[in-house]
Amino acid sequence: IGMNHRPFVITALVLFSFSSAARAENVLVIGDSHAAGEFGNGLVEVLDWQSDIHVTVSASCGSSPANWLDSSDPKYSYFSNRICVATKTPSEKKIKYTGTSKNARPMRSLSQLKRASQPGTVVIALGTNQLPQGNSTSFDSRVQVQIEHLVDEAKAGGAKCVWIGPPKEPTKGSPYQRKGPGYSLKGQLDFLKMLKSTVEAKGCTFVNSRTYTNEKDCQNDPHGTQYYPYSTSKGGQNPGEHWGAAVAGEVITAIRIKGPTSNHSGISNDLKSVSGN
Repeated sequence: IGMNHRPFVITALVLFSFSSAARAENVLVIGDSHAAGEFGNGLVEVLDWQSDIHVTVSASCGSSPANWLDSSDPKYSYFSNRICVATKTPSEKKIKYTGTSKNARPMRSLSQLKRASQPGTVVIALGTNQLPQGNSTSFDSRVQVQIEHLVDEAKAGGAKCVWIGPPKEPTKGSPYQRKGPGYSLKGQLDFLKMLKSTVEAKGCTFVNSRTYTNEKDCQNDPHGTQYYPYSTSKGGQNPGEHWGAAVAGEVITAIRIKGPTSNHSGISNDLKSVSGN
């Protein structure tokens, strides 16, 4: 299907071999609509196959790092309700999508979620909603500070931190391409470099989703970047679930290894394509 990732089933079987008799690890995953959807379910399915990993998920559509932090300023506090909220407890096999804000359960901040689930590893899947919007050519400097604070919160109490970066977005040929210089390839990569360097400087493992996604897989996606399943006429392929399953390999490696890991693949090749811009 034109994606540079390993097949979902083969990937999962290979990753299953990582499972060991080590003590159980509680893993908390927070994120935006990607974590609430196909990507989130692909990620969780592979993590759940590891007998010593117990996964809790809390996702909210449109969320950004600031929305997961405790704050007295309502502009930077976490959402009490969002247009969609999705959750999963360790005993559940799938992420439950609760729909609109009218019936969505209130969402808790990262610190509240950590107190409830006591994770040894916090996985953060955020970034797509932080790309510069409108005619802006640079991201808000406050975003970098919010990222730092969220990593600090994730690591508080000795937990490991893994940050999954945003996927590739359509940059040409799609009627659903998001408009503005911030969504251009250069805009995406400028943000990616900032996100990666900020996260790694704080001792958090960064996973580059661009390695596992292909913008052609969301060319006809009215939401732009959700990587929804193809129609059955195209074989029912599910690029979002493939992406989540492939990323799970790096997450499991980060859980098993002491200290942060780093993945530089994909970024250098992307940078070559925009050199001189």
